[in-house]
Amino acid sequence: MRREPRLASLSADAVLAAVRAGVGVGLVQDVLCEADLRSGSLVRLWPEWSSAEASLSLEFTSARGQLPAVKVLIDHLRESFAKRGSRSATPAGARM
Repeated sequence: MRREPRLASLSADAVLAAVRAGVGVGLVQDVLCEADLRSGSLVRLWPEWSSAEASLSLEFTSARGQLPAVKVLIDHLRESFAKRGSRSATPAGARM
């Protein structure tokens, strides 16, 4: 059975807001919905499934002359992604 989406968006924030509002199921990055999953306001629909991994690129100038805030951001992203392992996004739906 083919279904037409009720909502299509390239904005992860918009998809997450729609899922939280109970519009339907959405594919949401783990980092965006972790708190919702922990609190139980969203549920992981297919725990054994995740989307294909995608590349993330961060472009910045050399370390010389780099703002301290940029270094903090780079270090934070490096640590965060290392902790998360290889999962990239999770299908989730609102707990009704």
